[in-house]
Amino acid sequence: ELRRACSAAGVSNTVAWDKVDSAGSTSVIMVTRCRPDLRQAAIDVATEILAMVDPRPGITAGPGFHRRSCCLYYQVSGSRIACCGDCALV
Repeated sequence: ELRRACSAAGVSNTVAWDKVDSAGSTSVIMVTRCRPDLRQAAIDVATEILAMVDPRPGITAGPGFHRRSCCLYYQVSGSRIACCGDCALV
């Protein structure tokens, strides 16, 4: 539903999938900050969920995740320094 809403707003499917994947991957980082002992379990669950919702192969959640496309967020600030933590441009 999140991807469909992004697409309906004019966001390309590639960027929309990356937004969904980024949210799943970021959840791993947030869980790990609170519960480091759950790091691998969080990575496993998030990766499994991403594999169910994203038809592209090779999606892995967690700190090593990088988008496959840029969401162009940095353009809001006018600086490439403001790239997302999982930006494809970094």
